Amino acid sequence: MGFPAVRFEFTSRNLRETEGFYSQLFGWKFHPVSNLPYSAIDTATLGGIPGGAGRLEDGRTPGTTLYVEVPSVTETLRHAEMLGGTMVRPATLLAPGLVVATFQDREGRLVGICNNEPSLKASERR
Repeated sequence: MGFPAVRFEFTSRNLRETEGFYSQLFGWKFHPVSNLPYSAIDTATLGGIPGGAGRLEDGRTPGTTLYVEVPSVTETLRHAEMLGGTMVRPATLLAPGLVVATFQDREGRLVGICNNEPSLKASERR
């Protein structure tokens, strides 16, 4: 059994310009997250997956990350590294119970993994 793609995320040098482009192109709605350079994306459809858009950190390249829901973020990240992937963001608790991490595959694509892992302990974060 495979794991579902559950979220996408854009990174942008100019967040407002990116929001305007995709609003006009696809009819998506952007909802700023207070106190963060980030917006939640509502694709305004019954199907599809939710997304987000955030301002880039210095030195990074604009891109799109697909997030896959996995049973264990920490175990999947370890498995990705065993297969030759490189950790970019360690398992991080973003909200109560929501854990995310990112890695690059062997060709450099950025992939996100996520799950609700309320039991993530500080010792399991890398």
